[in-house]
Amino acid sequence: MSEPNFSKVFDRPTEAQVEKYLVSQIQKLGGIAYKFTSPARRSVPDRLCMLPMGVIVFVECKKPGGAATALQMGELKRLWNLDHWATVVSTKTMVDALIDTIKEEIDVRRTNGYSSNSRNAS
Repeated sequence: MSEPNFSKVFDRPTEAQVEKYLVSQIQKLGGIAYKFTSPARRSVPDRLCMLPMGVIVFVECKKPGGAATALQMGELKRLWNLDHWATVVSTKTMVDALIDTIKEEIDVRRTNGYSSNSRNAS
């Protein structure tokens, strides 16, 4: 999947371009960025990103200058309160910072010998 070109055509990227960039960066890390919708619950984050070493991040994408609604922030807070990683990104720079943080978390888990199978040990 090609990355959107933020500098050529658009002065300000759309939410869709930010989201497309996020997906491309998650895939580069070997992850999957599922489009997340819930028919029974409004305002869930846009993407459920699942990465190596068991890293899972819920991401709400916005256009630059955009902000999450109160309902969206409520859903993010619900996830935070359950100890899940949930965030909002609205620029390429924010996506890049998120990716750097994800890389660090993957490295920490790898260094500490994380194994998804260890959760099932009795």
